Amino acid sequence: MEKLAAKKKDDQVLIAVENIYSFILELAKNSIKDFKNRGGRVIGLTGSNGKTTNKEMLAYLLSHGLGEEKVHFTKGNLNNHIGVPLTTFDIEDHHEVAIIEMGTNHPGEIKILCDAALPDYGMITNIGHAHIEYLKNLDGVLEEKSSLYKAIEKSKHPDKVFVLNGRDEKLRTLKKENWVQVIDEDNSNINDDAIILELDGEKRRIDNPSLLGTHQQMNMAMCFTLSSLIYPKLSDQFLEAANNFKLKGMNRGEIREFENFKVYLDAYNANPSSMVASLRSFKTLLSQEGIEENKSLLILGDMNEIGDMARELHKKTAQEARNLGFKHFAFVGRYKDFYSEGVSDAELFEDAPQLKTSWKELTLDKEFIFIKGSRSLQLESILDIYKD
Repeated sequence: MEKLAAKKKDDQVLIAVENIYSFILELAKNSIKDFKNRGGRVIGLTGSNGKTTNKEMLAYLLSHGLGEEKVHFTKGNLNNHIGVPLTTFDIEDHHEVAIIEMGTNHPGEIKILCDAALPDYGMITNIGHAHIEYLKNLDGVLEEKSSLYKAIEKSKHPDKVFVLNGRDEKLRTLKKENWVQVIDEDNSNINDDAIILELDGEKRRIDNPSLLGTHQQMNMAMCFTLSSLIYPKLSDQFLEAANNFKLKGMNRGEIREFENFKVYLDAYNANPSSMVASLRSFKTLLSQEGIEENKSLLILGDMNEIGDMARELHKKTAQEARNLGFKHFAFVGRYKDFYSEGVSDAELFEDAPQLKTSWKELTLDKEFIFIKGSRSLQLESILDIYKD
């Protein structure tokens, strides 16, 4: 402390605290209280997959209805005990709503973030095999993620809303209170082509061809529903935005076109449920493009933070890919051998640089290539060979 004090400039203030993380979380809580006292609304988002996608969707819809200057949201993936406070510190007087993305990989972290962000509205995208190295199993994931549900349950706000994915086996076990809006087979028809929702007795249809797969359609259904319940008078504007939304790149589910083939790139992150969802989206995309599975190549990388279940889940994921009808595979990373227990005729590579050396042979006569893996592999770097 004395060394820091000696280096302090005259225009700087040095504050000694017992725990820096607890301190900034308390500051964040005070910032949120000030925001809510002047009428601001706080939306919390979490889930095993799709947190950032849903944040982008929700921000787009709300910005279309309210105006961009009134919507504040988590930038990038600042969704932990440091990122959430930083997000709250950027709230300004012209903001009317703040969308706070919340991530976790250890028990108790979502509750800590909720205690700081104080959400009155929110949703959990789904429950999957993400971070089970520390959360142990799907019940552990549910227990952790449902801290957001419990935070909204405790909220005293008269208009509080929680949107529940009723198609998720674990989430549908949560209690259906009058402030909970469930999206399930009874009030929605969600498929690869369109979304039909029944909201307040009225049917709404979303047709957006850029939403690949039912998991992306469900993401949009949840975001449209939450937006419309918070701001019912703006529902028509939200519907227009839902039909026009296009997901930004960020190496997540983006399509890149080259001279002789296309690439479906999702190299931001990976866990078993997101991998299978993306594979199903890719299969849908192939059908839309009129491309047979034997003209495609799957490049699957490690799925990290799944602990003792790594072997079983990599094997099952490969088997699922084979069952979907895919013929050609390349597995990359330290878990490549686990994948190969599910599909034995794949090409195996230690890392992205090694795969690059065989790229031309791998992609020969292929029309569409799927690339997905955990962030640590940086699989998007494979495509650097096409940079000038």
